Amino acid sequence: AAFRAFTDPVHRARWWGSECATVLESVPGERIVFADALGPSWVPGERAFAVAALTFADERGQTRVKLTARHISLRSRREGRPTWA
Repeated sequence: AAFRAFTDPVHRARWWGSECATVLESVPGERIVFADALGPSWVPGERAFAVAALTFADERGQTRVKLTARHISLRSRREGRPTWA
């Protein structure tokens, strides 16, 4: 169910709004790697914020979700928001 919250369009819109990310890798039930703003040739665009990976692991009947992010700049990491915001 946790994986579906990030991949099903209805659930994704509810959790994340209309913002769209580029999915770089998706392994059902295990991992999603995405970037928030990639331009031509997979180069981060001027509105880029981070590349992130979500991993999903079963733990005693519950799902542990881990988010790892690599921010486009030190400023965006420190402030926890896009540098263009």
